[in-house]
Amino acid sequence: MIIINVNIIAIIITMFFHSSLSTNHSWFPETFPEQNLVECGLNHDIHGFSVIDNYLYQFEKCSVIIYPPPLDKHLDKNFNHLRLDNGYRFTFENIQPDWKPNYCEKAQSSKNKLQYLLVKQQNEILLYFLEFLSSNKSIQYHVYDFNTNTDSKSELFAADDIYEHYLLMTNGKEQFTLHNSMGDKRFYLARDPLKGRDSYQIGHICIRQTDVTNKKYLAKITVDKHCASIDSLMKTIVLSFTVNGKLLIISKEDKIVLITDVGLLHTGNDETEYPFEVKDFKDFFTCKYDPKNTKQPNDQGKITESTTTKNTGNILIILLVLLFAIIFIVSIIIFTKSRKKKLNDATTSQSTSLSTTIPKKMMKKNMFDTTIRSPMSRTTTTAKTTNR
Repeated sequence: MIIINVNIIAIIITMFFHSSLSTNHSWFPETFPEQNLVECGLNHDIHGFSVIDNYLYQFEKCSVIIYPPPLDKHLDKNFNHLRLDNGYRFTFENIQPDWKPNYCEKAQSSKNKLQYLLVKQQNEILLYFLEFLSSNKSIQYHVYDFNTNTDSKSELFAADDIYEHYLLMTNGKEQFTLHNSMGDKRFYLARDPLKGRDSYQIGHICIRQTDVTNKKYLAKITVDKHCASIDSLMKTIVLSFTVNGKLLIISKEDKIVLITDVGLLHTGNDETEYPFEVKDFKDFFTCKYDPKNTKQPNDQGKITESTTTKNTGNILIILLVLLFAIIFIVSIIIFTKSRKKKLNDATTSQSTSLSTTIPKKMMKKNMFDTTIRSPMSRTTTTAKTTNR
C-alpha cells in the first residue's frame, strides 16, 4: 500500500515538473517559462525580425526569441528605439513540434547568408527562409505553411559575389525579395516566385538624399534606369521587417537602420516617393543593460540572482509540500495499520482470557464438589459397612 502511494506521488511530481518545463506549441505562446528568459536579445544571433499581432520575433538559426505583447514596451511610437529586453527563447522543436524537418539543419550549413521572415496572410502563418547553397553557390527560397505543414522552395539567384545581397520583405499582404544580382548594382524588387506571377520583376529602388545633415532621403520603386540613386546606402543590407505601417531595413555591417513607409512596397504606388530615414544601429536597437558587458552590471546581477533565488525558493516550497504530503499519507497508513493490529490483539486477548477463565471456574467447581461430596461419600460408605 505504501509503495503504491509513493509511486502515485512520484508520478504527480514528474507531471508537475514536465508541465512547468513544457511550452505552448504555437507562434503565440500563452505562457513564458522563466528558464527561457533572455534579458538582452543583442547577446544572441539575429537572422530575422518579424511582428505579428503585437508579438515581436527575433530569429536565430535554430530558435526564436519571442517578445510578448504589448509591443509598445519595446518599440516607441516615434521609432527611435527598439528595446530587445526580456524576450523568451524557444527552439523550433518547442514552438512547432510537427514541423519536421525544420530549417535548423539548413540554417546551420548556410553560414551567414540566411534570413527568416514570419508573416500572417489571410489567417495563414507562413515562414519565409533564404539559405545559401554552397554546392552551386545559389540562394534557395523557402516558404513553410504551418496550416498545411508543407514546405515549398525555389532556387533564385546566383550568389558568387560577396557583395550580392538578398532581402526578404513584406508589406503585410504580399511577399517580396529585394536583390542586387542583376549585374548593374541596382536593388530590384521581385514578387514571391512561388506565387507564379507573370511580372516577376517589379522595378528597382531609387534613393535620393534631401537633407545631408540629418540624413534624410526619399525612395521609390521605379523602372527608370536613369534614376540617380544612392545604391551604396543599401550595399550591406541583411534584414527587413514591417511594423506599424513602417518598413525597416537593417545593415549590421554599416550599423544603420533605414526606415520608410510600407507604402513603398504597394505595387500600385509606382513612382511615389517616400521619406527614407537613416538611424544608427546602436541607438535604435537597445537593451536596458550593456550587451557587451560580459560581467553583468550589479542591477542585472541582482535580477538574475533574484530570479534564480525565486525559482529555487519555489522548487523548495513545492518539494516541502510534497514531502509533508508523503509523510502525512504514510502516517495515516501506519496509524491505520497500527489501530487494526491493536484491535486484533485486543480481540485475541479477550478470547484467550475467556478460554482461560472457564477452565478455572470448572476447576473450582470440581474442587468444591470434591470437598463437599467426598466426606459424604466416606460417611455413606462407613454406614454401609457398619450395617453389615
